[in-house]
Amino acid sequence: MKPQPQTIDVHRLKVPEAIEKVEQALYDAVVTGTPELRIITGQGKHSKNKIPALKLAIIGAMADYHIDAVPDATNPGVLVIHPPTNLAGPGPSTSSS
Repeated sequence: MKPQPQTIDVHRLKVPEAIEKVEQALYDAVVTGTPELRIITGQGKHSKNKIPALKLAIIGAMADYHIDAVPDATNPGVLVIHPPTNLAGPGPSTSSS
């Protein structure tokens, strides 16, 4: 039986909490072979200056892992990630080059 796409909702969390939850969900998705992870971030309507802070922070955090997080074509308040089949390396780079 093939794993189904998973959805998590982080749109009411602060940025650090949301990133932690997304990283855990990503790890779980890799372990279980989940083909798609959908992250509800909201559109930023309640954010300062209407800038979608969560969405931008999660896109940046996933870029640290070399994983694309792209807005859903039909819902701009959702990011879509296709987890890798395994996580290579120790995580985001800590070098300050």
